Amino acid sequence: MSKLEPLTEQELASFRIPGEVLRYLEIQREKLGLSRDQINVLDYGCGKGTSVAWLREHGYNAFGVDVERRYIDNGRGLLRARGLEADSILSMLDEQGRASHDKGFFHFIFSEAVFEHVPDLQQVMRELGRLTASGGAGLHRFPAHLRPVEEHLFMPLVHYLPKTRARLLWIALNLAAGVGPRWPELETLGLVDQARAYYKYSVEQTFYRSPRAILSTAQAEGFRGAFVAHQHPKIDRHPVARRWVRVPGLRGFASWLLTNFVIVELLLERPDGKASVRQVSS
Repeated sequence: MSKLEPLTEQELASFRIPGEVLRYLEIQREKLGLSRDQINVLDYGCGKGTSVAWLREHGYNAFGVDVERRYIDNGRGLLRARGLEADSILSMLDEQGRASHDKGFFHFIFSEAVFEHVPDLQQVMRELGRLTASGGAGLHRFPAHLRPVEEHLFMPLVHYLPKTRARLLWIALNLAAGVGPRWPELETLGLVDQARAYYKYSVEQTFYRSPRAILSTAQAEGFRGAFVAHQHPKIDRHPVARRWVRVPGLRGFASWLLTNFVIVELLLERPDGKASVRQVSS
C-alpha cells in the first residue's frame, strides 16, 4: 500500500519486515544482552510507520521519524487504535533534520531506501551519530548508484545522466516508449508535463552517491562502517555460491558488484571497545 494511504490492520497483517534488518537487529540485541522491550529501535525515514508497528507488535521498543507529516499521520491512527502513544512513537524531524529523542537513545537504527533521497548526507550522518548509543549499530539499505534501472522511475540509466535537459529528454523518450512509473496523480497530464514532473522529482528527490563517498561521510561522524550485502546467509547456504565466494578475491568482487550495481547494505557501528556486530554474526 502507498504511504499516502492510512495504515490498516489488513496491511500490517500481510507485512514482513526485511529479513536482513531483523537479523542484524537480533544480533545487536543479543550482543547487548537486552530483551526485545529493552532495545530501543529507530526506523529513520519510517513513512507511515509500517515497520514500526510490526516491531511493536513483536515486542520491540520501536520508534519512527520522517520528514513528511502526511506519511506520519497515516500511521498514527492504527497505533492509537491499539492504545499506543502514537505521537511519541511516530514523530517528525525538525527543520534542521533533528529528532526529538535524546542523545544516544537508540541501540539500533535502520533505514530502507532513504539515503538516495538525502541532499545533505553529512547532516544525516551527524544526527544518526547523535542518536546512536555507544556500542549501538544500524543497517541502512538503499539502491546502488550504478543500478542499471533507476529504483523509483523504473527507467534505465536515467540517474547516470546529469541533472540537465539531457535527463529531461531521456525521461520523455522513456515515457513515449511506455517506460515509467505511471504515478496516478500524473495520469491526466500530457507526456511533456509528465516528463517535467518526473524530472523535477529526480532532480529534487534523488541523490545517488558512490559507496566510498557514503562510507567516508559516515566515518567522519565517528562510525565504523562496512558493506555487508555479500554476507547474506543464503549465499553461505547455497552449495554453488558458497564455493564460489570462497575463491580468493571473489568475495571482495561480489561485494563490489552488489554494492555498486544492485543494493547497498551499510552496517554502521558506534564503537565502544566491544565485539562488533560482524564479529558476533560470524
